[in-house]
Amino acid sequence: MSFSRSRLVVFLAVAIAGAAASAAAVSALAYGTRAKDEMRIEYRLTTVDGDTVLAPKTDSLEARSNGEDIITPLVAKAADAVAAAVARK
Repeated sequence: MSFSRSRLVVFLAVAIAGAAASAAAVSALAYGTRAKDEMRIEYRLTTVDGDTVLAPKTDSLEARSNGEDIITPLVAKAADAVAAAVARK
């Protein structure tokens, strides 16, 4: 698949804007985080046919200080688990 230079620039601009918006949302949420706040993420991975690739899993993390970003480590852990499950499949 080939892209024209202008189309590639548009794709990159959209990707950068999306990343910036995500970073801003995480930053805003982290700003409101207080020590001892807890966040939980639940995830699972299934095939289109409904077969389980990664059983439902829940991870949680408690903030140790005000303004701590506890979203990024939770999402990173979930992403690692999903990538590992896909690699095994």
